[in-house]
Amino acid sequence: MKPEKINNEKKVISKRKIDMFINNTSIYYFNSLENYYEFVNFIKLHKAPLLSKFQKASSLYLLSDTYFLIIQNFELEDDEHAFFCSCITEFAKFINNSKPLISKILENAEAIT
Repeated sequence: MKPEKINNEKKVISKRKIDMFINNTSIYYFNSLENYYEFVNFIKLHKAPLLSKFQKASSLYLLSDTYFLIIQNFELEDDEHAFFCSCITEFAKFINNSKPLISKILENAEAIT
């Protein structure tokens, strides 16, 4: 039996925790335009600074009587991310991120905001 070799020259690499949540693209749908406005007003009432970040990163589209919200490059800190996720689930439904759906929305939908 051969003796085991012990490698004492292993490098330990630690990764730094990132404080920001970065999401390239998310898609949500609202049943009505009123639901979207209620969502925006809720954010404005409870966390106004988040509203400007949200408006810069999002676009609203109308396709087949459904309002789709596409959010791209939306950077949030941990507390903002938790607040945003809990709020939007009250007003909209998340759609699994699919490139064909994004393309369909961008090509065929009417831009609202």
